Parts: sequence; C-alpha cells; structure tokens
Amino acid sequence: MKIQLEHVYKRFEKKEVLQDINLSIKEGEFIALLGPSGCGKTTLLNALAGFLDIDDGSIAVGDDIWSTGKTTLPPERRSVGMVFQDFALWPHLTVFENVAFGLKVKRMGQDAIRHRVNEVLSIVQMNGYEKVFPHQLSGGQKQRIAIARALAPNPTVLLMDEPLSSLDAKLREQMRWDLLSIIRAARITTIYVTHDQIEALSMADRIVLLNSGRIEQMGTPQELYGKPKTEFAAYFMGASNLLQVEVEREDGEGTIVKWNGTNLRVTATQVRPEHPVVLLRPSDIRISATDGGRATTDSAAAGDGAKADSVKADSAKADSAKADSAKADSAKADSTKADSAKETAAQANNAMAASSKETAAQANNAMVASSKVNDGVFEASSGLALVDKAASLRGTIVQRAYQGATWLYQVLPFNARSDSKLLEVWSQSEFTEGQDVLIHIPDNGGKLVEGQQPTRVAR
Repeated sequence: MKIQLEHVYKRFEKKEVLQDINLSIKEGEFIALLGPSGCGKTTLLNALAGFLDIDDGSIAVGDDIWSTGKTTLPPERRSVGMVFQDFALWPHLTVFENVAFGLKVKRMGQDAIRHRVNEVLSIVQMNGYEKVFPHQLSGGQKQRIAIARALAPNPTVLLMDEPLSSLDAKLREQMRWDLLSIIRAARITTIYVTHDQIEALSMADRIVLLNSGRIEQMGTPQELYGKPKTEFAAYFMGASNLLQVEVEREDGEGTIVKWNGTNLRVTATQVRPEHPVVLLRPSDIRISATDGGRATTDSAAAGDGAKADSVKADSAKADSAKADSAKADSAKADSTKADSAKETAAQANNAMAASSKETAAQANNAMVASSKVNDGVFEASSGLALVDKAASLRGTIVQRAYQGATWLYQVLPFNARSDSKLLEVWSQSEFTEGQDVLIHIPDNGGKLVEGQQPTRVAR
C-alpha cells in the first residue's frame, strides 16, 4: 500500500525537528532516510512507527490515517515491523521464541506460529537455530533474527533504524547484500534510516536526504550522487571538491564559470544559482607528471582569463598541420610542420612524434597533449587515455594516502588563492609529496550547484 506524508511537522519545545515533510512511497519501494546526526531521520521513523505524535500534517497508509496533528494510531494497531539499531533481542528467549513473540501477541495458533517461524527463518537463512539463545549468536546472526522477528507478523511496512551500525566493517559490507536479498524475497515496503552514504547508495531505490529537519533533496542514488542540487547534497553524498566560482555566461555547450582567474566549462543548469559553487568529484579529475615523458600542458592565471602555451592542431583530414613547440620544465622540443593530409600535432617531453599518417589518438603511449584557447575558455585536447578535453593546470602534491588500488591525493593548484581549498584527487598512479603535476579537469566534468554561503571570487 502507498504511504503518504503531507506537511508533517514535529517540535520538541521550541525546536522544529521535522519541517514540512512531504513524501510519497510506493508499495514495495526501498527508501533510505539519509542525513547527519540530528537531521530528524530517526524522529521521522518513530513518527511512522507510532512511537511519536506529530504536531501538524498527516501520515496515511493506503486508506488508513495513521497520524495527524490531533490523533495518533497506536503502534500495535499499525502493520509495522521494526528493526532496532541494537537488535533488541530478548536474551532469555530462544531464537524460536524471539521470532514467535509478535505472533503470540496476535493470538495465532501453535501450528500457524510454527509454520510462520520456520518460513521467516528460511528467508533469513537461519534454519536450525531455533533452540539457540542470542548470546550464542554472532552479530550478523543476531541481525538476521531481528529481521525475522520483524517480518514474522507480515507487516505492511518494514522500518529499520541503522541496523548495520553496530557491526564491524567487513560484516557490515556482507550484511548489505544479505539484507537486500531478504527484503527482495519478502517483497515488503522498507524505510531504512542511515547516516552511511554507501549503504544508501548501494541499497535504496530512492534516497531522501534530510538536513536540519527538512528534505534537502530526494531521488535515485544516481540522481543524488551525479546531480546534486545544493552544496550540502554535493558534499554529503560523497567525496567532493566544491569550488566557489563566478558564472560568466552560457555558450550552448555548458556554463562558463571563472575559478581563481581560470575559465572552466561546467554542466549547464536551467536555473542560475544565487551563490554558485562547482562540484568536482575526485574521480572526475586526472593528474599526470610534468616530466618523465608524460603530458606537458599547463596554464597560469592572469587577469580575467587563463594564459596558456598553446599548439594549434589541424584535423586529421586537413591538408597540413602545424605544431608549435611544447614547453617542458627542462627543455624545449623543436617544432615540426607536417604536410600529410592525416597528420595531427602531438607533443611529448622528450621528442616530437610526427609522421604522414599519424593521428593524435595514436600517441597515447607517448602521453602527449596539445592545447588550445577557445573563446577565452582554456581546454586541452589530450592524448591521455582517460582525458578527452580538459582544463589543465599546474599543481603540487601536498599530501597522499594509499587506499588499496587507489591513491588519494590533496593537490594545491598553482593559481590558487591562499585561502583556497586543496583539490582531492583519486588516481591509480603513484606520485610523491611535493611533486609538481598537471591537473586535468574534464570539459563539462563539473556540476553547478547552489552554495550555502555567499561566494568570494578572485578576479
């Protein structure tokens, strides 16, 4: 049955912990209530369970009104199953008795109870543990029994309050998969409270992101991660670089913004933010060395735009191509003019690669790059395999940390103001602290969002 929340408010003394909550949940949907501590997610869950009255608005399930500002249907009359953060299993009862507790309250017959207990234990894969006591179970097994107990009375809605938070990291990861399998097998509408972004992103059909008692944004995991509408949503949904910018103009391909004197093209938005901020995920940025035969494109901030040493490259079908010399830290490579119809310019630190039929795409092994200035927007057409067009800036590795197959870097751009934040970048390549690198920002790789604070922009 459909769950409908309309204009729900809840106050504790003078503080509004829920403010104008409007939410529609389809039957069988898995909804994650996500947000930081104190955002109101557990309060909302308790209001759904009937543990708390609401002050205004309404909560309805199907044709039944569960809560209004004046009336509250008690928990025992709501068709709700609840899984608590600490499992809340009765230590003096066996697994069978714990799972059967709600069925006995409903005064079901012994045969029906036995059948239903065996059925839900099969769903959570805990057959054979009927006579075991909770203290004899592992954390993951206790969680399964708590879920089985909640499912036993065939509730309309399953409410879960951070059910994996007390488990260790490895077990929590495994239980995410197990929990999804259990919920899909039960085909039950689920509302799941968590402050863990990974849990919400990996499990939910939709995420409701709460901030200070209000719904900040809701949508699919892909929408919240890839298309956040506000700075809070961008920051909370995962690792992010948030750049305070000034919107310059629209150019048909995106929105041109100025960041620390450098113009970038970012994903266009229909509504221009009052306090514009650009979101760049660490996985969207690429870095490469400024020496050692890798990309050599760089730019520096000057005045209103970016000045770059550039090379103009003709297309692969042009009659001729002209390549300017690339500036490297230690040497200048001689320029070459190629007359072939299929030749494009390529740069390398140690050599200029040119042949009558070679294209820039064939120069990936040499890690070459050519650049251009287009209408005041700095872009680089790079030979790096993972970069097509990018704004390329010089920077320095300030800190690094190894995280399995990926290195996490904090990089300070050369054009940054003294109060600018470091850029966080993920890379499989290893660089050393203090090493100069090129920072490649993909064309339209950034997302323009609404900032929380008025922006200050270096002009």
